[in-house]
Amino acid sequence: KDKISVGLFGHTNAGKTSVLNALFDEKFPVNHGENTAIPTFLYKGDDCDYISLVDSRDGIQRILASEVSIIDWDKSFHFPFHRMYDYIAKQNQSEVLSKFTFVDAPGVFSGTSSNHIAANQSIETADVVVWVTDIKQSIGNEEVEYLETHAKGKPVYVVSTFTALLTDDEYNRAEQVLIDRMNESNIDFEGIIRFNSDFPNSFKDTFNTCILERILSEGKITPATPEATLL
Repeated sequence: KDKISVGLFGHTNAGKTSVLNALFDEKFPVNHGENTAIPTFLYKGDDCDYISLVDSRDGIQRILASEVSIIDWDKSFHFPFHRMYDYIAKQNQSEVLSKFTFVDAPGVFSGTSSNHIAANQSIETADVVVWVTDIKQSIGNEEVEYLETHAKGKPVYVVSTFTALLTDDEYNRAEQVLIDRMNESNIDFEGIIRFNSDFPNSFKDTFNTCILERILSEGKITPATPEATLL
């Protein structure tokens, strides 16, 4: 294992796949359904035109990246891909992936038990946990207990989504509630970054500077930006 594994976790429809798409200019399907039925791994490589669907026997079915909508929960007419494949893998040319591997996990509290199990398995193998949460919903006892159990000893960052729906004052209050709740827990909470899908490049720069570079510098705190609150 020569790269740091960064996992995106959270509720179904929290915006995990949107975050992955923004960070790496990908086009994985997003909508109001349970899109990520199986873990999606993104790693360094030049073969970017294809996506690999990998089963439990390491059999691989390759599809064109331009046809990625075939794995969309709604557009596939709820086809149970999770019963056939263990995970999805795709290459991306981003230099970030020369040191990191990213995984977009199924919804942690999904109504589908197989999705929940896959999320649990993904978080156990992740080196860094990025908890993606709808800032309007904040974080409650269920989420805290989950992270205390499954992310014990791992650095946990929060990415807040749907931030454009709040005023600055509303966001600041919601963010402080979340920070206080995390600090009261036994979670190794490192900080929070806001995500606005209207400004993906700004988010990417903030994420790379305030999370990835911080991880590589072995805990050295980089200066916080208006989009990030680091502890």
